[in-house]
Amino acid sequence: MAKKFVNLQNGDRLAYQVYGGGKHTLVLFHGQLVSSWLEGSWRRAIDEADVRCIVFERPGYGDSSVMNITRVGDWIPLFQEAVRQLELHSFDVVGISAGGPYAYATAVGFPELVGRVWLLGGVPAVFRKEIFSLYPPKFQKGYLRLEDQPLSETQEYFENKLAEMKKGLRGEPGGYYENSLNDVSANRCIGPAREGRLHAIPWGFDPFSITQPVTLYYAKGDAMVPYEAAAQMARMLPNAKLITFVESQFRPGVNIHFSSINKGFFSLLKEYPKKPE
Repeated sequence: MAKKFVNLQNGDRLAYQVYGGGKHTLVLFHGQLVSSWLEGSWRRAIDEADVRCIVFERPGYGDSSVMNITRVGDWIPLFQEAVRQLELHSFDVVGISAGGPYAYATAVGFPELVGRVWLLGGVPAVFRKEIFSLYPPKFQKGYLRLEDQPLSETQEYFENKLAEMKKGLRGEPGGYYENSLNDVSANRCIGPAREGRLHAIPWGFDPFSITQPVTLYYAKGDAMVPYEAAAQMARMLPNAKLITFVESQFRPGVNIHFSSINKGFFSLLKEYPKKPE
């Protein structure tokens, strides 16, 4: 795979990768500690479906410029140029974990283009007290700390975290895991470092004004996105369906957050026709 770029008028750029060549376009927003690289089983599933999947690297990740992002809604004018250059006329969006808010932003910003919205363990609107109050106290303290903590300190935290993850890296050199971690580490980890604070402050648009159908996949027992908060998000959206996974559906000892994302992705692909022979 080779990355491609949307070149912005001010000299910045957005990196992205395209998987599959099907009729139905998906724009996918990655999680906090990954980037535009997709794991092999996901690539194979996309190839079997009649789908073209475009994965953008958000500002600060990988080969995308850092840019001055102060709220999630700043993504909307950036994506306008991507729509023009990639000639996107009709597509669905997928928000994974920390990429969830950007899926909402794209749906709200481009209602005439986005058909369906899929959330896979996506971060809900934690800036709303009805949702934030359903997070455990330690999560609440973490979000509040991010709002005041110097960004450089958060970057240092992620740099140390990524260094430890790279020590335990298994898999082929230059493969999905190594490429992803290198992209997350880019620009002194500014991409993941500022995501938490962007989630916790008002997003700069109203996610509850969304008109498209939204399908949310979440798991009970998820240690990263509390199910109760996700369920409240679903109740507050005007046209939402919540699909719930329970702990008995997963192997003992697995990370429920990531396992439910996998299960949700393969499930949503079944909503699209198979690629013609």
